[in-house]
Amino acid sequence: MVSNGFQLSNHQLCAGNYVLFCALPIIIVKQCEKDDRGRWNIGYLATVKVTLRNGVSHEDCGSGDGINESKVKAHEKAIKSAVTDAMKRAARHFGERLGNGKALYDFC
Repeated sequence: MVSNGFQLSNHQLCAGNYVLFCALPIIIVKQCEKDDRGRWNIGYLATVKVTLRNGVSHEDCGSGDGINESKVKAHEKAIKSAVTDAMKRAARHFGERLGNGKALYDFC
């Protein structure tokens, strides 16, 4: 999912010779517990910094949750959701052409 958003972002910016980079996210576990039905409920917060080749960057945070009988799958879903949310939020600071446009949200 995240790669499609970056591919669209890179495609949008190629005309201006910009390339999108994303720093390794900072991820924090906010919730990790089992519910009454035996499923794992896991929540994460992620902070991502998106930088263009010209040095302009924006940083933002996002949250994600995962619910699954498998603890590993719940963690995986929560991490993916948090990082994708943070990436989209950081990209939106670049304006309509990159992050605020509806097309980025359709792909991510």
